[in-house]
Amino acid sequence: NVKGTAHADDKFSVANNAKVNVTADVTADAEFNGVAATAATNVLNLDVSADQTAGITVTNTKTVNLNVSAASSIDTGAAANGLSVGTANVVVTGTKNLTLGTGSTAASVDATNFSGVLTAQAKAGNIANIKGGSGNDVITLATASAVTVDGGSGTGDVLNLAADNTKAVISNFEVIQMVDGANAVNVSQFSGKTYAVKGNNGTNDNLNFSTASTSIDSATMDFSKLLFDANVTGVVV
Repeated sequence: NVKGTAHADDKFSVANNAKVNVTADVTADAEFNGVAATAATNVLNLDVSADQTAGITVTNTKTVNLNVSAASSIDTGAAANGLSVGTANVVVTGTKNLTLGTGSTAASVDATNFSGVLTAQAKAGNIANIKGGSGNDVITLATASAVTVDGGSGTGDVLNLAADNTKAVISNFEVIQMVDGANAVNVSQFSGKTYAVKGNNGTNDNLNFSTASTSIDSATMDFSKLLFDANVTGVVV
C-alpha cells in the first residue's frame, strides 16, 4: 500500500501484474515504473481510494487496470498533472466517482465496466479516446481536438463542448453543454440525434454549423429531436 508522503517525485519499481493500493493522498507526484524489458506487455493493477492533490505517473506499462474503491480525484488543481500513463491503456472499474486532472495522458480510457461517474477531458495528445460506463459521465472536449468520445450506457451522460468541436467523433451522450459564444459543430454530430442542448448564459450561445465548409458533412439536416433550453440563442447553418 502507498500512503501519504511529503517526499516529492517518489518512484517505485513494480513487477508485471503488480497491485498497488493508493489509500491516502500521496501529496506529491508518485511514479510507478514497470520493468523496461517487458514494457510492451506489462500490466499494473492500481486501486485508488483517496483524492490525490498531485499526479500519478506510470511508465513502461501497456495496461493500467484502475479500480476506484472510494470517490477520488487525481490532481485536478493548478498543476493538473492528473493520471499520466503515456501510451498505456487505462481500464476503469469500480462503483465510486473518478475525476481525472486535465493534464492526464493515456492512449485510451475505457470505463465500460465502471458504474461511478467519470469526469475527464478528451484532448489530442493527452487522452484522445474515452469511453464511459453506466454512470452519468461528464466528458469535456478540448477545442479543435481529433478525439473519439463515447458516453457509454449511462442515461444522463454530459458532453461539454468547446469553441471548435468539428474534429471530434461523439456518441451515446444525452446532454450537450455549450460554452459561451459560438460552438462550432458538424451536421453529422447532431442530425437525427436526441440531445438536451444547454446554453451557457443566454448571450450569443450558438450551435454553429457554418464555420467551415467541412461542417456541412451530411446531406440531411434533421434537428427535430434536439431539445434546447432557454440559454441557447440560435442555430447557425
